[in-house]
Amino acid sequence: MEITELQKDLAATFRWTAKLNMHEAVANHFSACVPESSNFYVNKAGIHFSRMKASDLIFDRSFVEGKWIAIGASRFDIINPANGKKIKSVNDGGVAISEKAIDVAFEAFQGWKKTTAKFRATLLEKWCDLILDNTKALAEIMTLECGKPLKESRGEVSYGAAFVKWFAEEGKRTYGDVIPPHTENRRLVVIKQAVGVVGAITPWNFPINLTFVSLINAISAGNAVLIKPSEITDHTSKIIKNIIDDTFSSNEVNTILGGVKIAEEVLKLKFDHILFIGSPTIGKLIMKAASNHLASVTLELGGKSPTIVDEKVDIKATAKRIAWAKFINLSLIHI
Repeated sequence: MEITELQKDLAATFRWTAKLNMHEAVANHFSACVPESSNFYVNKAGIHFSRMKASDLIFDRSFVEGKWIAIGASRFDIINPANGKKIKSVNDGGVAISEKAIDVAFEAFQGWKKTTAKFRATLLEKWCDLILDNTKALAEIMTLECGKPLKESRGEVSYGAAFVKWFAEEGKRTYGDVIPPHTENRRLVVIKQAVGVVGAITPWNFPINLTFVSLINAISAGNAVLIKPSEITDHTSKIIKNIIDDTFSSNEVNTILGGVKIAEEVLKLKFDHILFIGSPTIGKLIMKAASNHLASVTLELGGKSPTIVDEKVDIKATAKRIAWAKFINLSLIHI
């Protein structure tokens, strides 16, 4: 891939932070997003700032055990749907990465499940603030990858942050129950506990909202999560992961990148619960895969969007609103 002047300038900025003895926390927030270009540049390759080169500022890896790693020669292209041009090619996560990720997540779960709901809520509040602070970057890269208007992308970021805020509070209200016993001198108590490692396979059309919905409820309840985001919105997923990494320790949330083949391999792993948002056809395959390990599932599948139109309404305005609501999930509608 051709190295841009922006990459060269940003790499030089990283190197100067080392020369000026600036703290790494300062450089961690350096990034560059070019609205008219096709890349969002940031250092997440584990390279020291003093040795940073322009070519190091390209995302192409999976995030496992606190590191961006790439295994295997297979790659896939990220396409800008507005012009059909390739944004960049990305490394396809392999079986070895997937297996490593779930092992790391299981180890992290042993400690994470013991944290209090209040502690987790504090981290989620911090996460919410980071999301809002990065609204511009998240919205621009989302528009590049999935084609929705920039205004809608900004709205999705705000809406996604609201999910984080809500679950931060709701997690503290995960109460148990005391059930009247069937005999004297006994008390039946129901305690709600985290289930373990949750696998989340998320779609491309709302890469922030639907990823957050899948991720936040699991994290706030004390579970560890392995995310397989859509390969179509790869860069958006990585920016989300950067924000997560600034909030949590490295192993509670792991991200696996790749296409259909990698998704199939991920489903062979031994999850305690699987979350999926997508088509009924794929939902059936996920339920079948989950049954091999007796894992529970949460499936949000397709619908028909029925609408009742009264004879007294403004038909033209109603038709416009129905079309907008029906096709907004495609991220490409302009009315």
